[in-house]
Amino acid sequence: MLPKNSAKSSDALLDKLPPLVLDQICRYLAKYDGRSRRSLRSFSLANSRCYSVATSQLFRRLDLTLDAVRGIAGAIEASNATLGNDRLRFVHDLTICDSGNENRSGWPYELEQEEANYGDDGKGGPFHRILAATRYFYGLPEGRKETTDEKNDRIQRWLPLANYLERLPSLASITWTHSDQVPSCIVEALKQRPRIKLVIETFSLRGAYQQGGRGQNMDPEECALITSPCLHTIVVPHFSYDDFGCWDYNGDAVKEIASSATLDGWSNLRHVVMINRRPGDGTAVQSLETRLPWQGFRPPVNAQSSSPSAPLIDASSHAHSAGCLQSLCLLGDPDWVVPSLSSLLSWKRCIDFSILARLELQPAGYDTLKTVTDMARCGQFDSLESLYLGTWWDDREMEPDKIQDMDHMAVQLLKALPPLRNLKIEECTSDGLFQAIMDRHGSTLRTLHIFPGNEGTRFLGLEQVNQIVRVCRLLQGLTLLIPRSLGNAFETAIYRALGRLPVLEYIKLILDCTILDKTRFRLRLSESSGLLKPEESSEQEATFLRETLFNVAVDSTLAKSIFRTIAQSQSMETGISYEALPLYRMVLEVLPDYQLYGEISNVRRWIGRNWVCERRSISEGDDGNGTLSFGVATKELNRLARLDAGSLLDDDPWWFQDSAFFKSVWNSLWPTGSSGDQGDWKNAWRSFPLSDL
Repeated sequence: MLPKNSAKSSDALLDKLPPLVLDQICRYLAKYDGRSRRSLRSFSLANSRCYSVATSQLFRRLDLTLDAVRGIAGAIEASNATLGNDRLRFVHDLTICDSGNENRSGWPYELEQEEANYGDDGKGGPFHRILAATRYFYGLPEGRKETTDEKNDRIQRWLPLANYLERLPSLASITWTHSDQVPSCIVEALKQRPRIKLVIETFSLRGAYQQGGRGQNMDPEECALITSPCLHTIVVPHFSYDDFGCWDYNGDAVKEIASSATLDGWSNLRHVVMINRRPGDGTAVQSLETRLPWQGFRPPVNAQSSSPSAPLIDASSHAHSAGCLQSLCLLGDPDWVVPSLSSLLSWKRCIDFSILARLELQPAGYDTLKTVTDMARCGQFDSLESLYLGTWWDDREMEPDKIQDMDHMAVQLLKALPPLRNLKIEECTSDGLFQAIMDRHGSTLRTLHIFPGNEGTRFLGLEQVNQIVRVCRLLQGLTLLIPRSLGNAFETAIYRALGRLPVLEYIKLILDCTILDKTRFRLRLSESSGLLKPEESSEQEATFLRETLFNVAVDSTLAKSIFRTIAQSQSMETGISYEALPLYRMVLEVLPDYQLYGEISNVRRWIGRNWVCERRSISEGDDGNGTLSFGVATKELNRLARLDAGSLLDDDPWWFQDSAFFKSVWNSLWPTGSSGDQGDWKNAWRSFPLSDL
């Protein structure tokens, strides 16, 4: 409850707060604001004291987006106009990107919590977000090398940035998402500041593309880069060859760098993300010679060495060493490239898995999962805190017994691991797997993300959700596949149960909108390949379609209602007022329904909308009491994909009129769509409210 003159009273209260409390408020807002910093900016405008305290957080992160028009110097000039000389000292994190990689969020950290800031292009999944930052490139056209003049010109272009770094005294990290390789002038500038962390999200050594794999001397620029004490995190798209008839040895090169990340080694690398991506099949690829083994790094020709062809690393001194990585992610292209067992085994030979804190295998095939399970049983993951596991199989290629074996192996893996803080898993297909998560890790989990995998993945019902609430009391982030059931008491009870998680901050709900007792039912087609006419259809088919459309219809009103239901339950559980709740964000995603196809599938995509909801405290004050409402801000995700579906429906404007069966079912739900202009039928719908229990 706020006083009548709430604005003036709020200013007066803020003026009385000590700077330490104001600073904590700013840190809280910065943590939950995302990249927009909307709440933090609003707080800074309250009064001069708030602005003074918020300044350090407002300018903590600086994004330099470079384009062909203004270039590097122009981007720096634009940032100076915003920051001025007096605010440069606040810059802590610097991101360098080109115009194609704007608005990135950090990888591999807290990817799920930032997911809501991305997705307006129809590619909201984590894998696509990584690919957005790792634009697959091979350097110059046709694989040719840079000339000396070209290299010097490129370095000269980056000199203004190297000089600019000297003006940022508090700089702690640089994230590089530009398609250019990190130039030597930047690496040289970092030599004087070895504590700065260099994160390269477009890591690709040009010298690792070799014809015939015959080996070559390293470029001095690349040698300086990989031996820089600042090199901390790299994201590496790679395959065995490239588009231009060269073998790609980047995967081998990164393993060699990682193996030297020891106490007495020459690398400080701590985080590696490997993305296995296959390039196109060009004529140059078809004429590739036999791939020779990786020859190792060779020092530059101007390096001081008694043998110019000697490897950069003394193999004898590192024969038994293992790199000390903190996190390793082996990712495959979800379309058709799966990280192989040989890839995992090769990493096993060059890093110490017993000190690894974070492991991601996505997707993991049968052999890979078996190997990881055996490693866990042998105690090779003693320090693991975070596991992201996406199992993979093809029902057409794998025997049913092997699929069951994979489920059993996943259970054994989870039982053998130490208690985890963060778990992300796909294909939670059995009660045994879910129970292993609860029994072994539930009490220590901070984040739990269970994503749907292949068609037929089981959702979690009220009983499982209640078990999560009882066991996982420390959960701050949660992703679940749950059933929609016409907004009835069963469905509402799930939302209220989720609100009983006392410290939950972020939740993503993937809504399974299929009809619970007809999961194998499909609409039949008439002989004309159109939708069934009323006289040809059964009541069962009409009921199936009606209830499916009821479930799929998700607009902003329903999204807000679900968020408020969870938030109100959390408020009752914790005794905390709405505006101070831990819960601040919810992502709502409608699971594709494989029972619907053709025009009906486009209808589902049109009305089954995805949303992000964020908590807002709104002072209404119309009644003179200045009461706070349950404010919720919404933003639609994957909007362009939804508009594409609408365009497909518009391509055949008479489809609704001619499909008498669909029209009758649609009008039974939304009668207003049966009158007036039939061309507007697809906008005459709304969601249905939740049960009040």
